Amino acid sequence: MLDESLATQYEVSSNDSIKVGNKVFIVSGVVTKIPGGGGLTSTLAPAVYVSLKALDSTGLIQFGSRIGYSIYIKTKSDKETEDLIEK
Repeated sequence: MLDESLATQYEVSSNDSIKVGNKVFIVSGVVTKIPGGGGLTSTLAPAVYVSLKALDSTGLIQFGSRIGYSIYIKTKSDKETEDLIEK
């Protein structure tokens, strides 16, 4: 998935292909808003979202790489959220 600003800049949309490192991916969608994300961040460093399983195949993770990991979990209720945080 691509950050909206990146997709717009290069006129890329769903089902187009992009190369990330050594791997070609089919764009599955465009991210318009991400929890905790700010507009300025995407302007300075637009993101390409790749599954953790496919990340190694890009060849981009090596000594000196700057990598950030985030996990987003959707819960059905406040109680479920509180229980998950407590664990």
